[in-house]
Amino acid sequence: MLKSLSLLTFHLTIVNLMPLTLLSQFSQQLKQQQHRGLVVLQGELDWQMSIWQQWVNQVHQHDPRARCLQIDTLLAEDLDSAKNHSQLSPQACRHLLGQEAKHAFFSLQSPAGIDLNALGIVTGLLTAGGLCFIGLPEQPQPNPASQRLINFPYSLKDCQAGFYHHLLNTLQTFKTQILWLKPEMASITLPKLENPTNTASPSPDLMPTCEQQQAIQAIAHVAFGHRHRPLVLTAERGRGKSAALGMAAALCLQQGKTHIGLTASRKTQIQGVLQFCAYFLTQNAQNLAQNFDDLPESPVLPRRLVAETRIQERDRLRIQDTTGQMVTLQFYAPDALLATPPEVDILLVDEAASLPLPVLEGFLTRFSRLVFATTLQGYEGSGRGFGLKFAQMLAKYQWRHLELKSPIRWAEQDPLESWVNALLLAPKEVTLQPPKTRQPLNHYSISELPTQTLWQQPQTLQAIFELLASAHYQTQPNDLLQLLEAPHLKLWVAQQKGKVMGVLLVTEEGGLPNPQQQTTQHFRGHLMPQQLFRQSLNPEWLNLKSWRILRLAVSPEWQRQGMGSALVQHALRQAAEAGLQAVSTSFGATADLVAFWRKQGFEPLYLGLKKDAASASHALTMLYPLTDQAQQLTQQQQADYRPQFAHLLNEQPFSQLPLPLLYEILQGLRYPPAAFPNGYLQGQPFEAVSFQLKQWALSHAEQLPALPESFCLKVCQNHSWQSLNASYGSRKQLEKLWKRCL
Repeated sequence: MLKSLSLLTFHLTIVNLMPLTLLSQFSQQLKQQQHRGLVVLQGELDWQMSIWQQWVNQVHQHDPRARCLQIDTLLAEDLDSAKNHSQLSPQACRHLLGQEAKHAFFSLQSPAGIDLNALGIVTGLLTAGGLCFIGLPEQPQPNPASQRLINFPYSLKDCQAGFYHHLLNTLQTFKTQILWLKPEMASITLPKLENPTNTASPSPDLMPTCEQQQAIQAIAHVAFGHRHRPLVLTAERGRGKSAALGMAAALCLQQGKTHIGLTASRKTQIQGVLQFCAYFLTQNAQNLAQNFDDLPESPVLPRRLVAETRIQERDRLRIQDTTGQMVTLQFYAPDALLATPPEVDILLVDEAASLPLPVLEGFLTRFSRLVFATTLQGYEGSGRGFGLKFAQMLAKYQWRHLELKSPIRWAEQDPLESWVNALLLAPKEVTLQPPKTRQPLNHYSISELPTQTLWQQPQTLQAIFELLASAHYQTQPNDLLQLLEAPHLKLWVAQQKGKVMGVLLVTEEGGLPNPQQQTTQHFRGHLMPQQLFRQSLNPEWLNLKSWRILRLAVSPEWQRQGMGSALVQHALRQAAEAGLQAVSTSFGATADLVAFWRKQGFEPLYLGLKKDAASASHALTMLYPLTDQAQQLTQQQQADYRPQFAHLLNEQPFSQLPLPLLYEILQGLRYPPAAFPNGYLQGQPFEAVSFQLKQWALSHAEQLPALPESFCLKVCQNHSWQSLNASYGSRKQLEKLWKRCL
């Protein structure tokens, strides 16, 4: 028995010797060209894991520091002890941002499948010579990563294999640049790689590139120049954005700044910034300073070089200068910056697109020297939608945009980056500016496109996903996976001569069984039925069969010409013809959006108490009833919710709702008529009629915008007289103004 096991081991070693040799040669060739490569392992999962396991062990022998990442929940044998091997769940990959790795492994047959969010992040960490392994089955199959993205009662076997076909399409497009291995292959040749036009080999002293120097100088001018002129620094993954922030922080501290603030959505994202700042302050300070002699001297302290004494922690870097003073680069959580703004010389915001726009707007109002750095390709859940909305927010400032285009960890024309961009349908160009002119909207058609066949129309799929990404604040790569595989999605597209102009995406909801344990039982997906059931405990909400509109997007060139309304009305007709009972929507509430959906005939039913992490807005659920039963449920829910909403306006967080949003919600809830307390105008004190005043205000919401803001803040949202005095004047002045307007 032992002898046969030894022979089997010897046989496997001989069989896999050629793949390992090819992998070594491929990696070496890529390293010489400063590129990364893609390896496809097409066969059984056990064979894929065997190749990966032997490769990791071989890499560890030659370079123990080369980090290998296995994105999976299935542990490879004999890799527990390999110090260079890390096994991660897809969800844990977001903590890797700002780090580096050498090789990575994904497999469509593994329990975790190929998570596109993780793939986008991990491939951006790989350095020159690195390999990304993709395990592929022989036959089409759904992606196991889709399991978390589909609604009850569907399971993975109900999913389409759309992602497999899309993946295969992109792999075939780049086939000449891929090392494609199969168990039965008798002979394999290395891919023919073209020499890059230029390489990105970092200099030995880690000095900044030309583009980084421009970024550093621009950041320094924010620190030392005129106030309220923010800088926006954008870059794709691997362009040295975090390094530029760290070097700029070092330069500013050398020039006389003493306290620099740094923030991001997660503390793990800023470790690279701290490391680069520490390096250039303690080991390479003179070289960095010599590149920027034209910068103004600080009026506070003369230019100086810092001493070797430093304290580096996970959230800050403190270094003692030659005069004995400590200078600091300090991380602050975003909410802490808004709650208690610290005194900082300049605030650096890394991965700005992963923060809600209202948070960024809060930074603009509280800090006079700001640098926003971010990726716009969607790996952190951001995209063109963020860029356009952020640019609109910055319009009232004298702001500057700078883009880092040249990669640092690899050379341009990198095969792996090109393939990932094609797979994730990354836009070829991401702009911060909206179109200058709108196109006249002529004849167009609206038609349904089956999502399971979108992979057969690559150009249409690209246009649809780009449009969905541009219209939504945070679009993740996994949204593409859901679009290609989820069986419960329906898609309508507005087109003109084959050009995609608008898109509407819905998901099926409802038809749920009554819960066995009341509100504790949860069914995957089905946001609207379960939310309204929890609020009312009426099981009819669970049984109601409906569609929920997930996305509505119109290309900026054709907006504000009625196409969005046409798409919604088309979906409503289709829902009625299909025998559905209602159509719902849920979104981060703003006054404009609520007004749009009210215009379509949707009724507000529930406003979430907690702000959405992405939009920093309260999520509002609205519904369009299609049957008498749905209409009765809607009327009952509004009747129950009206007094509760009025009560919640007295407390946080609804007491802080923006007034234009509040006016729209109140008009949608349609409070019953209430008489005005005329005694208030004849001398009755406010405290004697405040309840009646509130009832009248709620029932006359359409008149509130014409009244002073202070009236609604006090009557509807119960702000204190003291807080109103600070902003609007004394109580006597306010009541005199109110009575005159009333």
